[in-house]
Amino acid sequence: VVSALRGTRYGDGDHPWPQGTAVYHDDYGSGVVRKAWYSGSEAVVLVQFETGATAQLLPAYTPLERIAAGDGFAGPGMEDAW
Repeated sequence: VVSALRGTRYGDGDHPWPQGTAVYHDDYGSGVVRKAWYSGSEAVVLVQFETGATAQLLPAYTPLERIAAGDGFAGPGMEDAW
């Protein structure tokens, strides 16, 4: 899928931070990648955090780390939110 504003969205196997990846950010806490795409050559992710906040992040420039799925936030009922 190609979007003029968001670049190209790739399948889960093509992105280093695929949808569903559990992550941790020092400021936002635990969350889950809800969308993953590229803007030019930069990987971009939309993360929903356990606080309910969402953030669009560039993992190359953001202190984002993968965590075990059980340690993250699953977000009840959020499987199809985006």
